[in-house]
Amino acid sequence: MVKKLGLTLLLLDKHRIFRLKAKYDSETRLAETKRRLTERMVQRFEVDPDHIYLEKKGLRLLNVVFIDNAQLKSMKIKTPVKIEDATGTKIETKEIEVPVGQSVKMHTDDPIDQKKSTLLGVLTEKSFWKALIEKRKLPLSTMLILLGAGMGLYHLFVLILRALGASV
Repeated sequence: MVKKLGLTLLLLDKHRIFRLKAKYDSETRLAETKRRLTERMVQRFEVDPDHIYLEKKGLRLLNVVFIDNAQLKSMKIKTPVKIEDATGTKIETKEIEVPVGQSVKMHTDDPIDQKKSTLLGVLTEKSFWKALIEKRKLPLSTMLILLGAGMGLYHLFVLILRALGASV
């Protein structure tokens, strides 16, 4: 089992940027965050590992990713790249463009995709599926009562006595 990675989400919602702390699971490629420490509801976002970059903050390196709130997934942004020649001296710093068309904005004015929000919020929750499976299971005592009620007590006793070898 892989340990979850600490991640800083920069959530882009129209013209605002929110900074959130999240845990990134590399197996499912989902980032989970809460609005407050005491809140139980978890928000999930799809994160592409190629969109995670390192940001130096003091002596620490933070893993940072930009998230589009309308699509609930990560997005690639312009990042500075240092180019070095064979001798090891740096020549310049340039920016890598977003790999999609030129008309891409940093934010979208689209409404939040509710279907995707439900898929990420409920259907990826392990406790939801565990509760659903437990609801479908019947306890052994209930099964025996239902079996006994259908065939009658006399036939149940006859069945047990015949199984033990008594001829009735």
